[in-house]
Amino acid sequence: MAAGVPVKTVSGRLGHANAATTLNVYAHFVESSDAMAAQVLGDLLVQNG
Repeated sequence: MAAGVPVKTVSGRLGHANAATTLNVYAHFVESSDAMAAQVLGDLLVQNG
């Protein structure tokens, strides 16, 4: 997930019935991705603001 693989794809590979299970188990990967997404969004706002 941190590398950009969709949660649904990761969930299927892990054999989880739904993506919520994957997110609950691997939330620490989502946190690092969220920080990266916030930086990208901030950079875009500065460029276009």
